[in-house]
Amino acid sequence: MRTSTLPLDGPPVQRAAVFAHFDVDGRIDDYVVYLLKNIREACVSVVFVTTSDPGKQEISRIEGLCEKVIVRKNEGHDFMSYKHGLSVLDKDKYDEIVLCNDSVYGPLFPLGDVFNKMRDSECDFWGITENTDLAYHIQSYFIAFKRKVIRSASFGDFWRNVSVENDKSSVIEKYEVGLTRFLVEAGFVPDAYIRIRNSLFKTLQIKMAHMSIENYTDIFKILARRLKNRSALGVNPTRFYWKKLIAEYNMPFIKIDILRDGFRNIDTGDHLSVLSKTDYNTGLIYKHLERVRGRYTAK
Repeated sequence: MRTSTLPLDGPPVQRAAVFAHFDVDGRIDDYVVYLLKNIREACVSVVFVTTSDPGKQEISRIEGLCEKVIVRKNEGHDFMSYKHGLSVLDKDKYDEIVLCNDSVYGPLFPLGDVFNKMRDSECDFWGITENTDLAYHIQSYFIAFKRKVIRSASFGDFWRNVSVENDKSSVIEKYEVGLTRFLVEAGFVPDAYIRIRNSLFKTLQIKMAHMSIENYTDIFKILARRLKNRSALGVNPTRFYWKKLIAEYNMPFIKIDILRDGFRNIDTGDHLSVLSKTDYNTGLIYKHLERVRGRYTAK
């Protein structure tokens, strides 16, 4: 078995990753190759699962980074890709398994800092960020499971029951939020590399700052949904707190959609100055955005 090359504290961790990929042109973009290189440094094995059918020439770009490449039908979003990738891993070999995808640029800061911090956490599974929008959950663009979870019957049960859901909102509610809920109910402890507790007041403040008077009725919809489930008193931190996360918490990623899709209530006008203070080659971002901007629908 290959070994990781990332400088990490303590004894070696046998870590694998499943990476979910989609590209509108069937490309494996430069930013994806860079991301994979950094993930591979921390992992002894990486399984690359794509729904884009990139072809041999594109796949050759990640030779040596991924032990296995799976090309599958474009359905079910990332959770079906995660399921396919997990199915080819011998889970008993690993101390930790990471599920991650291409929805972020990064790492902006060294991933070694992340893994070193989280190996000392007395948790059973963790992610980069936690989210209290809809309900508390670890965000699935980068989520890791330690040995106790990997070898549990509960973990296997969850993935056996993952099926094709083509509506993204259903995937988020049923699987992203559902995975954290399922594991917590099974007795496992979650944690996040970055923890920012959001409030209902902050949610409304952000929404109202970018909302016209005639749309204030939307506030009552927000209130009704949040108060129906009191654990859901927050916003998605990777969108609304993107600058704070990077500048104050060394957040290793920035979500692509906030730069690509131009959300009405998210200001990214100064993203260049923020990102210039990180370790990341921003040229990778602008090259990718030039190709794909305007070809996705903001949600």
